[in-house]
Amino acid sequence: MKHPPRFTIQEDIQGRETGDRLRVTGVELHHMRHVMRLQLGSRVILCSPEGGEVTGRIDRFEPDAAIVTADKAARQNESVGPRLILAAGVIKAARMDLLVEKAAELGAAEFWPLMCARSVVREPGSERRERWHRISLAATNQSLRSGPMKIRAPVDVAAMASSVTKSALAVACVPGAQPLIAVLRRRSDSLERCSAVVIAIGPEGDFTPAELARMRVTGFIAAGLGNNRLRSETAALAALSIVTAVLAEANNLQGSV
Repeated sequence: MKHPPRFTIQEDIQGRETGDRLRVTGVELHHMRHVMRLQLGSRVILCSPEGGEVTGRIDRFEPDAAIVTADKAARQNESVGPRLILAAGVIKAARMDLLVEKAAELGAAEFWPLMCARSVVREPGSERRERWHRISLAATNQSLRSGPMKIRAPVDVAAMASSVTKSALAVACVPGAQPLIAVLRRRSDSLERCSAVVIAIGPEGDFTPAELARMRVTGFIAAGLGNNRLRSETAALAALSIVTAVLAEANNLQGSV
């Protein structure tokens, strides 16, 4: 059975009941109306940034909004396990767009753009960050996620490392280090109790020794992704894939106890 198309709205969905009306605006309205060309009566799923969702049908179109009438009470999706955070060095435009899209599809809860000492591109402006937001929204809807990946303002490595909480497992991916999957599996018993798993990926020129030292001081563990030299976006997506697989494995084991 085909899933109804999904759209993210900024309204609070929690507590919504059958018959309540909700508004779809902005980029999501454009996608609904002009890209998908949905008609009145079309069934849709509306998602909130916090992860809730509600199903309904398009009641009418206004100049700046689509009005959707809920046909079921809202459902709040429960978060299972730690949040997955990707902190990645900013790279060239097309490759960065790919990284953002696939990170959202793979379930990253947050994306932290890093301005590193060896970054070869300047700090992204508001237009580029807005593009990442649009890409993330589209990937969220395509992959049937219940909430979009949050995109933070760009930060340097020191600020990023200092902002990671003690309850998180923080990993910096560097060549030659112990395999990431081994790092995660050694902590499988406590992984579900972590508030977040933070994966740090360097830019084209990788992290500098000073940046790595700063991350070590704040509790980051070095982990590797194999013997091949990977592009930054490839390394980010490989790391996310490994983490999501290990988290799913740990969750299944917990559920079978």
